[in-house]
Order: sequence, then structure tokens, then C-alpha cells
Amino acid sequence: MFYAISNLHGNKEKFDLMLKLINFKDEKDVLYILGDTVDYGADGIELLLDLSMRSNVYHIKGEHEALAYDMISRFLEISRNGEAPDAEFISAFRDWTANKGGMPTFEAFQALDEDMREGLLEYFEEMTPYEEVRAGKKDFILCHAGIANFKPEKPLEDYEEEDFYSECLDFSKEYFKGKTIVVGHTPTTEFNKGAIYQTSAAVNIDCACAFDGRLGCLCLDTGREFYV
Repeated sequence: MFYAISNLHGNKEKFDLMLKLINFKDEKDVLYILGDTVDYGADGIELLLDLSMRSNVYHIKGEHEALAYDMISRFLEISRNGEAPDAEFISAFRDWTANKGGMPTFEAFQALDEDMREGLLEYFEEMTPYEEVRAGKKDFILCHAGIANFKPEKPLEDYEEEDFYSECLDFSKEYFKGKTIVVGHTPTTEFNKGAIYQTSAAVNIDCACAFDGRLGCLCLDTGREFYV
């Protein structure tokens, strides 16, 4: 079976419970994580280390992964070079750690040894902005938030990486005929009482796990919804 989860935001407890609920098996199942695994919760880095060791789990990049990678990489470069950080970096770093949930991510990364840090940075770099999947005789496009600057005739590979995590999906629009887009990013507590929202052309699976909501999981083969 093919499954999709999004916006874990450091909640490893709910993730582990979800794997038990869906009876996730390494030898027969595939899981797609639709971004925003890090920040806010305490276990984002631990989650990434876990996911990076699973051959049947594919991590799509969200804006929190993009921001965390940028902040951590720049911090490490400044530290290695013995430079004083400029005002722009200080402001961006403070905004990430104080306002966007980045402090638990940064502190957990700092606690890793050198080899684990390098491995995790490589995992960040390997994350894809989207995936195309066929499951249950249906075709899916999986990304974090939507497709900014969308044009029907434009191939997916021609978009910028940030186009897939910088703009919310427009659920009134059919982007690709015969393909369903699955996203997270926008908590469904805002418009669907915290449940997975499904239409014939689009699905949102972010059930506000980071903000006292549930963790939602969608089986792409069957359309079945799971909650923790």
C-alpha cells in the first residue's frame, strides 16, 4: 500500500502510533512524507534520522525543511570561517528560532556528532519538491503546499523548487486532468473541522498535528483515512 502523511512538526509519538495503526510493513508498503517534519515539536531531528534510514519512506521538502537547512548551513559556514554573522543573518535566525518553531530543531541538530550532522544535511539535500505516484489505478502528484505560478502546459520539472511549498493549493481549480494533487501545509482545522479534505482533484492531509490537532494519514490505494 501507498500512504501519505504531512506536517509532523516533531511529533514522533504520533508518527510511531500511526505506523502501528496502519500496520506499516517495510517489505510491502511505501510512505510519502509531504514536508514540514521539523520545527515546533521536540523530535523533528530524531524523526528525520529515523526516516532517513527507511528505504521505503520518501520525504518531500516543505518550507520548514528549506528554512532549517538554510539556517543551519549558514550557521555552520559562519562558525567554520570564524566570521561574525551579519545583521541580515541574525535577524533571519532569530525569526526562525523564535517565531517559526526552529529552536528545537537547531538544538537537536547541535547535539549530534559530526558524522550524524553530515548525514542529516545530505538527507535535507536529497529531499524532492514533489513526487508522481500511481496507486489504486489513480495518478497522484504529491507536494507540500501547492504549485505557484501554475500554467497547464508547463511540465512539473520546469517549476522552481519553492513553487511547491510557497503557495497554498487552490481547491477550486483542477490543475491536471486525471491527476489528484495531495498536499499538507494548510491545517484543515481552518476549513474542514480538522479532518482530511478530499475532492476529486485535490486532497489536503494536514490535520494540525503541530497545534493539538490530529495526525492524518491517507492510503492512496483506497482513499481510506487514518487518524491519531
